[in-house]
Amino acid sequence: MKANRFVLGLILALGGLSRAWSAPSVSFKVGWFPPGGYYQPIQLINAGEVGSSIDAFVDITFPSTENYTITPKDIVFTEGSGCPGQTTTFSASILMCSVLPNYPSSGQTTKRYHLPQLFPTQNHHSGAWTVSTSADWDYQRVMPPPPPIVNGHLTLAPISITTRNLLLTDVKNGVTGQPEGYCLFDPDDPALNTIQVQYTIDDKNWGVGDPRNQTQITVYIYKSDQTLVKTITETRPGPGAYITPPWDGRNGQGQLIPKGVYLFKVYGLQPTGAHHNGPDTDQDKSVLLTISESKSQVTAYNEANGASTIRANYRLFDAGNPRQNASQANVRTFDPSPEQVAGPTSGGGVTNPPGAPNPVWNEVIFLMAITIPGEYTHLVSALDNHPTEDKAHRPHLPALQRGHRVLHPLADNYDLFGQTNRADLKARTRQKCLADGTAYAAWARGGQGAEAIMDDLPQDRLFHFAGHGDPKKDEGQHHLGGGILTTTDPILAQRAEPEEEGYFIEDLDLSYVRLAVYEGCNTAVTHPDYGNIMLRTVSQGAQCAVGFTTDIRYFPDTNYPDQPSPYITWADAFWQALAQGKTDLITGNPNGNPTTVAEALSWAAERVKSNYGGNYFGFNNFSRAGNDALKIVPAG
Repeated sequence: MKANRFVLGLILALGGLSRAWSAPSVSFKVGWFPPGGYYQPIQLINAGEVGSSIDAFVDITFPSTENYTITPKDIVFTEGSGCPGQTTTFSASILMCSVLPNYPSSGQTTKRYHLPQLFPTQNHHSGAWTVSTSADWDYQRVMPPPPPIVNGHLTLAPISITTRNLLLTDVKNGVTGQPEGYCLFDPDDPALNTIQVQYTIDDKNWGVGDPRNQTQITVYIYKSDQTLVKTITETRPGPGAYITPPWDGRNGQGQLIPKGVYLFKVYGLQPTGAHHNGPDTDQDKSVLLTISESKSQVTAYNEANGASTIRANYRLFDAGNPRQNASQANVRTFDPSPEQVAGPTSGGGVTNPPGAPNPVWNEVIFLMAITIPGEYTHLVSALDNHPTEDKAHRPHLPALQRGHRVLHPLADNYDLFGQTNRADLKARTRQKCLADGTAYAAWARGGQGAEAIMDDLPQDRLFHFAGHGDPKKDEGQHHLGGGILTTTDPILAQRAEPEEEGYFIEDLDLSYVRLAVYEGCNTAVTHPDYGNIMLRTVSQGAQCAVGFTTDIRYFPDTNYPDQPSPYITWADAFWQALAQGKTDLITGNPNGNPTTVAEALSWAAERVKSNYGGNYFGFNNFSRAGNDALKIVPAG
């Protein structure tokens, strides 16, 4: 700890005493030595700032025209509010006395009794408390005739003390200036391809340039799940504002970390013996409050504006005693770009019941439009509400944030017949009402070729294709199945010959795919050379796939507008049943009870039949492979 100038003076006049002589006019003053050990003029103040090796003094001033011996017997310092409490007594035998120059005026003598290392066994970090002081003393006049010893007790006014030692402040990201312990990193973006951290070291224990101010700074960089990816260590000479050298995002193994949101905290350490009996440490985050667990999910999707309702939950762990509610919490959400797309959304006061074995889940609700597929990061920042702990100097510090990374599943929907055909549009709209722990990022991608579809499919969770399922139809192989026809080349289940060139499902790892729907003629038919695209999709890892065993059609296709109308497509009926349940045939409203894949297939066939009548056929000739009891968890 460090000492600013602090002096508390109390001058008390002693009244006359009996016995043939008068007690001298004596004053007592107690104070602390400021930095460097030099003494400042007396000031009658009631608060100050002191350092860690608290060297105190007691000054006794008396007339120098008479020869008196004045000896403090005991000087007692008792800590009070703001600290655990400790009483330290200095007896006369250990006091170091020196005669100061005449003070405060000529004709007086001041003796200073030096009390080295007040409270030497206790590490006083930053904080504020009260110390009460008192002195027992006696004095006698040594000139004849010898007077008796006169005892006395003096109670000095309570002293309000503030201490501060090593302190890290103004910690924030050095590039974007974010003060809440996170940084954005993107190796391909010149503005985000380095990470730097700003911080200020504040230390009032020693003078400028004193080697005891040397501080080892460690910056810890974490992934959003608090997995440590990098440790940066540097040594600073003392108080001042600093910024870490640019870090290129490579971890300890030299590997480049992926773009995303990363957390950091800064920790300072000064050498053993610099201030106390042990090293003095500080960090820029709460040492009492942490985010122990977090989760988030989509609870609703607004079809009109494309916004999803996000529910973020988090648990707090409080190591303080007693436990305290956090003062507030904020949630921020970052997309894969990485950009902040939601927040800060305030959670208000958040709770952590004292003694609870399982802290409660706190909740924040906010709206967010999901526009980029991939991994999103939700960061929770809870502010500490302890008034005096964390070395008693910085209440309301944020806990080290725990990010909840969620994968927004992809749903690509292709329609052979154009960029904005009804099948892919309807599939996209209904899929956005689904949630698998979060909302689907669904797309309508009409008129795409085989290469684009094959690139997207392995990353999809849901897949829908509407078009022709007779890829070899032009070769006289109508109804033989085996694949689908795109705007460029066919996609087939497998190769007929080992070296055959083309686009084949057998080349894909489809373990991410939950459901693939091939809305095309004969997409569940096995070709003698190219196999069965529905079955092959499941064998490559998909949980479920859907196809048809005959031609499918409703007429006349061109008479129905692209926008919603009383008419529906098979895709609309199928995906709505999965997301929201079967619809009322009169009102058109879903019943809110999502169905299985098998149930949705049957319902969709009935719905298009009721709409198109005799201009419909083939949609009841569906087939499926894999888990047809699969339910896609709805957002609601």
